[in-house]
Amino acid sequence: MRTLVLLLGVLAVMGLALPAMADTTPVNGYLHEVNGQRVLHVWGTHYEMGYAHGVLLGKEIVQSMNEYVLNLLPPAIYSAAHIIAPLLFQLPDEYREEVRGMIDGVFASGANAFITPLNRYLDADDLIFCNAVGDIGAMACSSQIVWDSATKDDPQLHGETALVRNLDWALAGPNRFLLPESTIVIVYTPTENDEQTVATVSFPGFFGCLSCMNEAGVAAAVNIAHNGIPLWDISFTRRYYHIGVTLRQALHARDLNGDGAFDLHDVLDHIADQRSSGAIAINIAEPRDLALDEPGVVAETDADGFAARTPADDPEFFGDILIATNHLRKLRAPIECDRYAKMHEIITNHGGKLTMDLMWWIEGQVIQNRRLSTTAQTMYFIPFRREMGVAYSSDDAFSPDKQPALLTWDDVTELPAGVDLSDDDTSPTPDESGSSDDDNSHDRSFCG
Repeated sequence: MRTLVLLLGVLAVMGLALPAMADTTPVNGYLHEVNGQRVLHVWGTHYEMGYAHGVLLGKEIVQSMNEYVLNLLPPAIYSAAHIIAPLLFQLPDEYREEVRGMIDGVFASGANAFITPLNRYLDADDLIFCNAVGDIGAMACSSQIVWDSATKDDPQLHGETALVRNLDWALAGPNRFLLPESTIVIVYTPTENDEQTVATVSFPGFFGCLSCMNEAGVAAAVNIAHNGIPLWDISFTRRYYHIGVTLRQALHARDLNGDGAFDLHDVLDHIADQRSSGAIAINIAEPRDLALDEPGVVAETDADGFAARTPADDPEFFGDILIATNHLRKLRAPIECDRYAKMHEIITNHGGKLTMDLMWWIEGQVIQNRRLSTTAQTMYFIPFRREMGVAYSSDDAFSPDKQPALLTWDDVTELPAGVDLSDDDTSPTPDESGSSDDDNSHDRSFCG
């Protein structure tokens, strides 16, 4: 902690200069709606993807800063954390460029980016800090990964893999549900390298991966854990990696570990190589035919270790099922969790046989409703169909009590008319709101 205090004492006060404008940057983005869920598809270089994100969601990014972030953290505390985060976290060059593009895009959007409580303009370090939320512990969450014997009787899955999860988040501000109500699926298609497309269930300004899937059908979801290496034992002289960026990198790549194919082992290897500051359980699921062994795993990591948890690590439970809440169970000694116990009991009572509807219902039995942990989103991923379903909480109901918007891969990766990513000119001209007509919406029921 002495290092942290010294660091705060010597850092200079931030300036108020506006970031440079990027007037000639194309807006490589498309904001549309699918089955009632907003979807933003961005493409190009990382700078261009960030710029489109900032242009099309600029006002919402600033609104989230003013009405959510600075209600969650008082300005004095926020200002200290804002200075530390860029020094503590290592951001790969392409993502640093994406952040720079997003800030330029926010200003190009016409949003008033002056943050009055901080007496300065929004800057890149704000985005870096806010994207570290998964590394400093603001989430709770619960999740289930199932396959083979657990899903063989489900007419939707026939033994295939599924991942269902609640994302529980610290909510604050005059509109408690501002953050979940801003839920947006962001689809990233990089064109500067041989990278695959990644879709994330996200929020305006958040460029990491908390809940995501790639074009190969590999899905990942982050749960914060509370029993890792204590904060006071973390070395502030080390550089850590945003878990959200680590996951996006892994899912974009086509063969990270050099074995000639992409599967969940590429994701596991990358997580093990990129040290996280906080304790995190990452749920990873893939299509059954892509798997070399089991198509589901929970990667456990903290500032000083890594472990991959499989059903063999819980021999008293049924096979082909993994559940997680907010503690590490293999890397560190597990702690009690009433939500974990409740999910375990329900699944045991059903003989380890699950359906999509039952898994969604189970998430409804472990809803969080506290200031520092409120169920904000519920979603499912079906990897072999590259399908996801998304619901978010609002004043009228929590997300597990709602019908999810069904999103197929073709729906969320759709491009506007006239755009071909093989062409040089890939820039649609957005309308004043950056949105399209609603003729891309589809009325579909849960699980198709």
